[in-house]
Amino acid sequence: MLHYNGPGSGISHYVDIATQPVWCEGIVEMIDLDLDVLVLDDGTVPIDDEDEFEEHQVSFGYPRGMIERARSETSRVADLIDRGEEPFFDVAVSWLEQVPSIPARGPSS
Repeated sequence: MLHYNGPGSGISHYVDIATQPVWCEGIVEMIDLDLDVLVLDDGTVPIDDEDEFEEHQVSFGYPRGMIERARSETSRVADLIDRGEEPFFDVAVSWLEQVPSIPARGPSS
């Protein structure tokens, strides 16, 4: 799960549902499972990309356990956010403040 708070985007929170990250030869690997929990500026908490999740279950052959876990985690995250619980608010902001500002680089950089 990733947390992103993007001011001015119309989305205050964006939580990406993914498999558990693992280290593999110095690289962190995980699979984005398409499902995203958003918080819009008006406070609504929609689930995004459910259609992609459905399509990819078939095309990538997600195991039943992965599908059930992704749905369960998506529901759990949405409930926590809807109730205003951590780590999606003050805790997330404190971690994001520790990330150094990295200038955007275009394709020619």
